[in-house]
Amino acid sequence: TISRYNVLLFFCRRMKLKALAEEKKKVSESTKHESIECQESVKLLADWMDLKISIEDTQCSKPVLINKGFVDTDSIQQHEPEGKHISVQECEDDNSLVIETTGFVDTDSIQQHEPENCKNMDINTAITAGTMTTGIGYAQMEEMFAAANVPCMSEKTYIQHREIVLDEFEKTAIESMKMAGQLEKQLSLERNEVINNRAYITVVADGSWAKRSYGTAYDSLSGVGAIIGYRTRKVLFVGIRSKFCTICHMAEQKGIQPRSHKCYRNFDRNVSSTRMESDAIAEGFTNSIDMHGLIFRTLIADGDSNVYQSIINNNPYHEYKITVRKVECTNHLLRNLCKKLKTVSETTEPKFRRNRNFIKLRNIVKNNIFKIRNDILQLSEYRREEKQPQHCLATKLREDVINVPSHIFGEHKRCKEHGRICENTTNSNEENYVPHLKSYGQYPKIQNAIIYLSVYADSLLLKVTNNLAESFHSVVCAEIGGKRVFYGARGSYNTRIAAAVIQHNTQQVLTEFHKNVCTSVPSITENLEKRRQKKTHSLFVTTNV
Repeated sequence: TISRYNVLLFFCRRMKLKALAEEKKKVSESTKHESIECQESVKLLADWMDLKISIEDTQCSKPVLINKGFVDTDSIQQHEPEGKHISVQECEDDNSLVIETTGFVDTDSIQQHEPENCKNMDINTAITAGTMTTGIGYAQMEEMFAAANVPCMSEKTYIQHREIVLDEFEKTAIESMKMAGQLEKQLSLERNEVINNRAYITVVADGSWAKRSYGTAYDSLSGVGAIIGYRTRKVLFVGIRSKFCTICHMAEQKGIQPRSHKCYRNFDRNVSSTRMESDAIAEGFTNSIDMHGLIFRTLIADGDSNVYQSIINNNPYHEYKITVRKVECTNHLLRNLCKKLKTVSETTEPKFRRNRNFIKLRNIVKNNIFKIRNDILQLSEYRREEKQPQHCLATKLREDVINVPSHIFGEHKRCKEHGRICENTTNSNEENYVPHLKSYGQYPKIQNAIIYLSVYADSLLLKVTNNLAESFHSVVCAEIGGKRVFYGARGSYNTRIAAAVIQHNTQQVLTEFHKNVCTSVPSITENLEKRRQKKTHSLFVTTNV
C-alpha cells in the first residue's frame, strides 16, 4: 500500500495543470501546516466534483478527504465494482492529496471521530424524516437514490429508523399542542371567559381520510380528526383511527397468532369509516380538561351532524352543566345551497313534455345561482351592522333569506316588508319568472333549499368558517402523497400526521425535529425553512392587501 501511495504521489506531482492554479492556491491555504506524514487522519473534502486526473483499476486508497468530522484512513476498506475509477488531484502542500472515488465505501469499517461539542443526527434517520415531510415513501426514495447512483438503505433499516422518527415526531407534536393550549388558555383568561374556574374557548374541528371518496366510496382504512384553537390557529388535538395492520392481517391469512409487535389498528373493521371523524373529535372534547385544562364550549364545523351528535351523546362537560354549542361554517352552508340549486337547474323532463320554455327556465336558474349566494351574504352583512339582540337579528335575517328567490327572479311583492327598496320595478322591463318556475315545479325546489338555509340564520350572522381545519388537512394531504398511496399499513400514517401537526403549529417541522433529537440544527435546514416562512408571509400579506 505504501509503494502504491508513493507512485500516486509522484504521478500527481508531474501532472500539475495551469488551469487549476487558483484552486490549488485555495486548497494550499486551507491545508497549510497539515501533513499526511505527521497525522494519522486527514481532513476530508467532499465537494471536489471536477477533478481532472483519474487512475483506473485501483483497489485501495489511503488518504481520503471529506467535509465533516475526521476519518481514520487506515480503517477504510475500498470495494471497487468493475468499471469504477478513482480521481486524484495534487495540492500545493508537498505531502497532501485529494482523492475522490466513484465506488462504494464500506461504511461499517469507517471510524468517524466527531468533535465532542457537536452532536449530529444519524444520516439514515434524517433521510427517513425527510421522506415523511415531503410525502414520499421507501420506494420513491430508493428510486431517487438509484438515479443519483447513491447506495440506499434497506427497507428493514428504513422501518427501524421510521420508528425512531415516529417517537420523536409524536413527542414534539404533543409538546406543540400543549403549548398551543396554554396560549389559548392565557388569551381566554385575559378576556375573563371562565365558567366554574375553568377557561372556555372556541374551536374548529374537521376530519379527513387517507383515501379520496369522490362522493361515493367512503371506505378508507385510516382517518384523522383534528381540533384547532380559533384564536391561536394551532392544533390542540388530533385523533388517528386505523382499521388495518400489516402484521395482524398476514397472521389472519395464515391462521396463526401474530408475533409481538406495535399494532396501530384501533378501529373496528366492520364499522363505517365515516364514524372515524366523529369518534376522534368526540375523544378530543372528552380529554380537553385533562390535556389542556380547557372547556371547548363552541364548535365551528361543517354540516356533518354525526360529529355534533357524538359530542352531545358523550356529554363531556356534564359536571359543569355546559352543553357544547355548534356554529355552522358559512362556506359549507352556501356551498350546499349552490349544489342544490345546480341540481334544480339540471333537472330534465320526458321528451313528450319537454319544450323550449323549460330549457330557458333551467338556464335562468343556473345563471342566478351566484346572485342568490351574494344576495344572502349582503343581507347577513346588513343585519350584522344593526345594534339589536342576536336573536332578533337572526329572526329578521331568516325572513330576509326566505324572500331572496322571489326578489332575484323578478317578484318584489314582499321586498318592502323586509326593508328592501326595489326602485322602478313596475316601470322596468324586468320579467317576473316566478309564475313560470312554479308552473314547471322548479320554484318549490328552490324554496325548499332556501328554507333549509334560513334555519341557520344565526350562523350566517356570525360569518365564521372552518378554514383553519381545512388548512391543516391540506398539510396532511401533502404529507401522505396527495392520498394516492396508502401509508396506513404500519405506522407511517401516524408519523406523517404528527409531522403535519408540527408543521402547522410551528411552520418548521425539520428544525423542531433536529432540536429535539440533537443539540443543534443544520444551517441548511434552518435557512430553507426560514425562506419558506418569508415566502408564505409575503403571499399572505399580498392576498390581504
